[in-house]
Amino acid sequence: MLLKNELLEELINLRSEIRNNDKDAVVCNDDALVEMVRKKPLKVNDFLAISGLEKNFNKLYAKKFLKIINNYRLKETKEVKVSKRAYKVLHNYKDRLTNISKNNPNLYMGRIEKVKSFDLATLLDDENLIEFLTNKRIKNYKFNLDKDTLFNNLTTLYRNANKDFKETGSYNLYIAYPYIEGYMKKERFAIKAPLLYFPVILNRNRKEFSLTKDEDKEIIYNRDLLLTISKLDNEKFNKEEPTIDEFNLDILNNEVIKFYNDNLISIKDIINEFNFINFKSQLKDDFIKQKHYNFELKEYITLGRYQPYSS
Repeated sequence: MLLKNELLEELINLRSEIRNNDKDAVVCNDDALVEMVRKKPLKVNDFLAISGLEKNFNKLYAKKFLKIINNYRLKETKEVKVSKRAYKVLHNYKDRLTNISKNNPNLYMGRIEKVKSFDLATLLDDENLIEFLTNKRIKNYKFNLDKDTLFNNLTTLYRNANKDFKETGSYNLYIAYPYIEGYMKKERFAIKAPLLYFPVILNRNRKEFSLTKDEDKEIIYNRDLLLTISKLDNEKFNKEEPTIDEFNLDILNNEVIKFYNDNLISIKDIINEFNFINFKSQLKDDFIKQKHYNFELKEYITLGRYQPYSS
């Protein structure tokens, strides 16, 4: 027997309403409703961590349940006013907590690790990947895997991404593109880092994999990179990052690269056409011997378990 509370009753009523409108609808079991009350999902993807849901729950019903949960959360929340001075202090401390160590993978990624990343350039499918990144109407990308090794690598990444989600409640899977390479003369700080992170969800259906754009999240700049450069140069950067509602060559060259150039990261290259290249693995010491102070654009495109907010 369910021990009811206000939120649980509202969720039960919603489930009953759905079932009344569709006699074949299973929706979810009682245990799933109790788990929703306990976990109070913040976004659609959070329902992936709840067992006992119908197969197509996220697609068909998640937004309806999320609306009720969010409304309930607002009732419980008491507004706390923060002064401008306090807000500024909190913001500065958040930036201080950012991991700017030389081991931060958002700053230097030395190689592709199966448990963390996958080199999308190895698929030799530039045309479809470009469409997926640049066309707002295209929501899905289907992998065409002609090698068992690629399938095994994706399987490893899929399992670990979902394991992270179940353990932490965070789904941190992104396409990273493009990269810059170079190093800061001060402290010989090696940089091999993406400029943008595109949020995606990796799906599996038997032996087929696909990507879906995670529309609950935004395309993200590499904030760790910006903060690291500003701290090494002892200069402030403009923290107003322009929102990226769509992505194409014009936006990449005239907005994204310009934003980095305006914030202490000198990138002289532009990309005239998309041409993805295989990720080059390199030890940091060897990398520094070969690189110059100026940053070079590299069209590496990787899929990985990134944490753009290392703080």
